[in-house]
This record gives sequence, C-alpha cells and structure tokens, in this order.
Amino acid sequence: MTKRYDMQRAHHGLWSIIDVFTGQPATLDGVLMVGLKLIEADDMLYILNNRDLSDRRAKGIA
Repeated sequence: MTKRYDMQRAHHGLWSIIDVFTGQPATLDGVLMVGLKLIEADDMLYILNNRDLSDRRAKGIA
C-alpha cells in the first residue's frame, strides 16, 4: 500500500512533509509541516503515516 506522506527537501537544509496524493504540504492539527529540521520531519512523517494507516483500517480500505 502506498504511504500517503513523504519528506521533501526544502530550502537551507530544511524539510517539508508532502501529501503524495495531492502534492501539497501536509498539516497536523492545522499546522503546515514545512521548514522542519530532519529529525522533526522524520518524526512527523512517522506520525502522519501511522495516523493515515489507522484511518484507512478503520474504514476497511487498508
């Protein structure tokens, strides 16, 4: 199954989390996931993909 979110290198060594289905920056609780340090982006990527997987399973599509 395709993971919904991926990391993308942004400016000056910072990272963004991108929704691969829409191509847009991801949000978590209304906060854009842009301008993150690598460790922050990696942690947010894990959280967002796990949340999406849980949502898909609850809907019976995973």
